[in-house]
Amino acid sequence: MKLIVTLSACLFMCGAVMAQTTPAKAKKAKSDKDKTVIYGTLRDARNKPYKGMKAFVYRADSTIVASGFTDADGHFETNNIAPGANYFVKLIYPTDKVTMVYGIEIKKGSLPLDLKGAPPTEDTMMAYDVLYPKVKIGNPAKQ
Repeated sequence: MKLIVTLSACLFMCGAVMAQTTPAKAKKAKSDKDKTVIYGTLRDARNKPYKGMKAFVYRADSTIVASGFTDADGHFETNNIAPGANYFVKLIYPTDKVTMVYGIEIKKGSLPLDLKGAPPTEDTMMAYDVLYPKVKIGNPAKQ
């Protein structure tokens, strides 16, 4: 628990470059074929969207590359994430609890990150491949 809180505080302070995320429902990368889109929907256990939830995308070196909020439907989308690197996503719930999804290896294409359930009672970390064991990142047509 202390490690997660310390890591979250360090990540918050180490981020130097921010790019705004935009709410979206599209699941495909925009016109730039060399970039990747991370998108998703965040819903509670009763399937109600988490509106205005904070979402951050970090490179492995803790630099923020995208940030923003979920829209009224709980959707979020990052734009133009550079492929060929590892990333992690930090989601801050209305209760101020944090979920960090790590081990996101980016290739070209679109990458889903949908979460549903009650907000965590403590800060949590989870591996992307545990959430999506069958997703072939960067090849959305075959998912």
